Amino acid sequence: MDGVISAGHPALAEISGSFAPQGKRITAALRRLCPDVPPATISFRLAQAMTLTFRVLGDVAATRRTVALAGSTPEPADVVRELTDVVTAILAGPPAPRA
Repeated sequence: MDGVISAGHPALAEISGSFAPQGKRITAALRRLCPDVPPATISFRLAQAMTLTFRVLGDVAATRRTVALAGSTPEPADVVRELTDVVTAILAGPPAPRA
């Protein structure tokens, strides 16, 4: 999948296009939840979250091998759970400063 993303492969437009309706819903929800975040920032966060999602789900086995270098091989369900957590963090942005 990295080659598809980095080379601008024609399949990327097809893949990205299939996510467009979800992207619009996510963007609208983020604008409602985070009205002070500039639209360009929301778009950037969504683009990064989508790229990461394509990479991880495009080759779950490679992701599992990479994570295994740190000690243990995650199950595919663990990869999806962790991906969900990271994508949520990307979309939410940095945490508010602590008082």
